[in-house]
Amino acid sequence: MLQIAMNFPFVHIKVMGFNCVKAGELTIYDYQEGCKGLVSSVSSAKGLTPLSHAIQFAGRSMAHHRKDEKHLFLLGDGLPYYLLEGGKKIDTRSLMNWTGDAVNELDRIKVRTWAFMIGAISSDAQMDMMFGTRHWRNISPNDIAADSFNFIRTQFVRYLKR
Repeated sequence: MLQIAMNFPFVHIKVMGFNCVKAGELTIYDYQEGCKGLVSSVSSAKGLTPLSHAIQFAGRSMAHHRKDEKHLFLLGDGLPYYLLEGGKKIDTRSLMNWTGDAVNELDRIKVRTWAFMIGAISSDAQMDMMFGTRHWRNISPNDIAADSFNFIRTQFVRYLKR
């Protein structure tokens, strides 16, 4: 949807998926331009997501882009989750802090993070802590296109005003 909505010559979009398929690992899926959907025979970006790890990796991959092109759009469905090798779960509060730290670090290198959270979220305060106010939106699973478009439009208008 973003590829279609932002089909301008100066916009470069790369789609990556992340999850934790095996304890202690981060699985990265690299989607080809124009792909349809997030699940295929070679990719399945669903399940447990270590958000801080994914945000750090994706943000670093954008470091060489010009300032006005560095926006990270994150699609998720809730709080971060990660299992260490051996199956021990890292507590959610620590993962939320690490996610907030990763977003802040990207902000320092001029990569803006925008989070689309589909479905029920725990609390606005938790999302604010991880992504900052106005940098995330709860998206209804029944109206993904309209809610996403409204969020992007609001941020784009704010960007143009600056």
